[in-house]
Amino acid sequence: MNGRLSAKSANILQMIASGKSYCQIVEGSGAITYLDIFEAAREALTIDKNAEHIESGLRAQKRELDKALLAAACNDETPKRSLTAVPPWLRRIRFKESPSRSAKPPKARPTVVKARLTHPRAYERWTPEEDAAVRRMHLAHVSRLEIACRLQRQPQAVFARMVQLRLLGPTSHKNRD
Repeated sequence: MNGRLSAKSANILQMIASGKSYCQIVEGSGAITYLDIFEAAREALTIDKNAEHIESGLRAQKRELDKALLAAACNDETPKRSLTAVPPWLRRIRFKESPSRSAKPPKARPTVVKARLTHPRAYERWTPEEDAAVRRMHLAHVSRLEIACRLQRQPQAVFARMVQLRLLGPTSHKNRD
């Protein structure tokens, strides 16, 4: 390795930096696979001599941010650190105030926040456009995991919605992916 990223790796990392998901990258380019994405990340980490130090720092920052988000979601306390690194869709989440500080907050709040870290549309109402997309992709034989990835929903939520839209029966476990 000569200390520079290959053109393919640079292109992949540019797409990730612009906010594209792995699914969008693989789907948008017939020539890029998930293994190419992982190779681009490995290549970038190899180039940086301080990658191990940076990686451990990022892990610590992520743990700190997760704690701050959960504390804010549970109304335990205001996070001491600015949440400017939080994606905009997560900053829009509003929680009802607890009637009393001594009452325990509902347990679903941290679950919703945690789910939205990986599935931005988790627990949100389904739109007619999303219903149409589910129908269209189901008829095109797109897997449930791929539908979930494209719609930024949890896979079990896509399955439940397909049952509700009567695309599947409630006991349909065949080819459940």
